[in-house]
Amino acid sequence: MKQQNGAEVRTPYLLKFHDLFPNEEIDVDLLLQAFSKEMLLHAAINFSGYHNHFDRDEDIFSVLRRHFRGHLTAKLSQILNNIYRIQQQTQRAAHFIYPPSSLKLFEYALKSDKSTEVLGQFDEDEGSLNLFKAYLCFNEDIMLRAHKASQLLVDYSSDRIEYLTALTGSVFDNEILNHNLSLEFSVQFQKSQYLFLFLRENEKTRPLLLETLKYYNCRSIGELFNMMIFLLDPIECQKDAIIDIRDKPMSKLAIKFIDKFVLAEFEENMDFLSIRNTPVMKMDDGLYKIIYAKFVIDKLFRGWYFVLNRLNSTLELSIQIKNFRSFYSTEFTEEYLLTKLLHGVFPKKAISFSGREIRVARQNDKRKEVAEPDYYVRDFNNIFLIECKDALIKKEAKESLNYLEIDAELRSKFLETTNGGKRQSKAIHQLLDNIQRIKSGNIDFDRYDKMPSVRIYPILILTEEVFNATGLNQLINEWFGEELGNRRDNSGIKLDKIEPLTIITVDSLIYIRPYLIAGRVKFKDMVDSYINEHLTRPTNTKLWERNRMIPFSLFSRSYIWRKCNNSLQSSMSIFVEGYEDLDSSI
Repeated sequence: MKQQNGAEVRTPYLLKFHDLFPNEEIDVDLLLQAFSKEMLLHAAINFSGYHNHFDRDEDIFSVLRRHFRGHLTAKLSQILNNIYRIQQQTQRAAHFIYPPSSLKLFEYALKSDKSTEVLGQFDEDEGSLNLFKAYLCFNEDIMLRAHKASQLLVDYSSDRIEYLTALTGSVFDNEILNHNLSLEFSVQFQKSQYLFLFLRENEKTRPLLLETLKYYNCRSIGELFNMMIFLLDPIECQKDAIIDIRDKPMSKLAIKFIDKFVLAEFEENMDFLSIRNTPVMKMDDGLYKIIYAKFVIDKLFRGWYFVLNRLNSTLELSIQIKNFRSFYSTEFTEEYLLTKLLHGVFPKKAISFSGREIRVARQNDKRKEVAEPDYYVRDFNNIFLIECKDALIKKEAKESLNYLEIDAELRSKFLETTNGGKRQSKAIHQLLDNIQRIKSGNIDFDRYDKMPSVRIYPILILTEEVFNATGLNQLINEWFGEELGNRRDNSGIKLDKIEPLTIITVDSLIYIRPYLIAGRVKFKDMVDSYINEHLTRPTNTKLWERNRMIPFSLFSRSYIWRKCNNSLQSSMSIFVEGYEDLDSSI
């Protein structure tokens, strides 16, 4: 259930193949046998353009009439009547367009080797019907997996099953549902700029930066970034977007960039990998068709890790960065990027330390059994204890739609894991270790005589948007609360004034950062409101069942809307502090 303006709104019903064609067998290959690869890609692009159509006052009936172009009158009438009957029975609006199914159609199309010339004459009416049926088959496959996975939760209460089912579904589809392409372009472009500023400023990475510029035939970082800006306008078109740079200035460089970067392959265990690898289709030199804009945008930042990792391996051993993945996560994400993004977010009078600064301050401390936090801020009696993690949820766990698999994956990321027979504490225990040190007055880098009485806000900053999944913050916070309770019972230290654990993604932080720096909203007030509204159980059970599902990303936009007189930025600057220096050669 959702609520809008106090009124209860039922979640739409996703149509499946056997809802409308109960006596027919599922055979996607047979249904799509007459379609060429180009036709299937065009169909998938069209479906992806409808992903937010229910936000635009357009119901399923008008969508289907347009899909069938007014043809198949008798068959279409039967389909529409059946949908109307389902809506009456379920008391829910029906829909059939679902982003994961559109991506499944993309994947199917990319595997096809059929050309238009081979197929001959094509019956458009029959094709429209078969395409609709095939799409419903993809829906059915996903929903069947979700149903089978939910049967494994029989030991839970009905309320808990509903909560965990919503969570696992959101882990599966959250990243590819609603998104603002121009805002996401700005966020990914900013992260890329921070990355290249880091490469230039870090002595270890300068040889790698020079090799990267050489690989793309660019004289400066700014020249390289101009290649990415070519992608902005066609991405914002979203539907049937064409990148045509044949007559553009620097077109030769831009063509090489797209061929060697946008069309380069990922090497990671990720969902929808074939489309993430090929979100753009090359039609001619300088002419490309965007087949999935969201994944083009993702590549603007995510793709650089794979490029850098590959180029690093080609450097001479004496200047290679050893264990590049660990170096990238620790040196760039958890230290450089985090410090840059948090600069200016807290009041000027607050005392703050980055993880690196804490390590320097603790050089002479012999009590180093507890790792330092990634970032530490004290504003009088309030401490923000921040851990940053460059974590992923494996493709197999996400696509399983099985809470038990996702639970195991999340516990290995945030509680503990075993490596070579040794237990390794993760983010929750790392936060609690430092909370214990603070409350025992055992902090060596911040001399404050009232440490036992401070209020502590544990904050977990994560790099991947999947962690904005519905209800996930509440689940991780439950584990945090359980572990905190164990320590209260066994440590002998008074562990009070500990706030619930708040999860914020890097992209969310980038989005809200301009408002925080400008002083239009305050970080502490925003986190307090989120904790009170979404992580603290009220007496009203139904209100709690709804509120606990809201991630910080969604809450923060609503909060800013309220605090800034119903004013939200529809776009952001794509440039970060120091970007102007990137134009100069290194």
